[in-house]
Amino acid sequence: MDNRRVVVTGIGAVTPLGNDIATTWDGIINGRSGLGPITRFPEGVLPVKYAAEVKNFDPLKYFDGKEVRRTDIFEQYGVAAARQAVDDAGLVITPELSEDVGVVIGSSVGGFTSMLAQYDILRTVNVDGRDVAVPKGTNVIEAARLVEGATGAPCAAAGRFQDRAVVMSTAAAVRDSMR
Repeated sequence: MDNRRVVVTGIGAVTPLGNDIATTWDGIINGRSGLGPITRFPEGVLPVKYAAEVKNFDPLKYFDGKEVRRTDIFEQYGVAAARQAVDDAGLVITPELSEDVGVVIGSSVGGFTSMLAQYDILRTVNVDGRDVAVPKGTNVIEAARLVEGATGAPCAAAGRFQDRAVVMSTAAAVRDSMR
């Protein structure tokens, strides 16, 4: 069994309370809520009006324009937090060090934005009495972004980490509120 130690050397966060650790922590200790009116999709799509959305996030601080267009927003949040953690630690990832550096991420859902973009493309039709999914131009890369684990690889790649990339689902239990 491998008995290596794990050391947390830096932290980063992109949350509904703030787009960095300092702002998020200030929101926590001062009892601010991250809830607000839903702005990321049209009202009436879901039977709720409020959500804990990340606000005022600028992906161009972490990506070039081409990368912004190619990545789901949740991947951008993960990579931004990973880069903050590396900066917080003062790490310089050399080729020799990269094999000993990994990433651990908590995420509650995958690429919801990508899911909505693919929703109209993947339709269910009734064929001979059974429902069949009929993809009409479904983007396989977009579909792969739907799981929360999809953010681990981009974060590891952004930091040039070659050790483990662990993503934990941090979703809360949901009752019948979506009915």
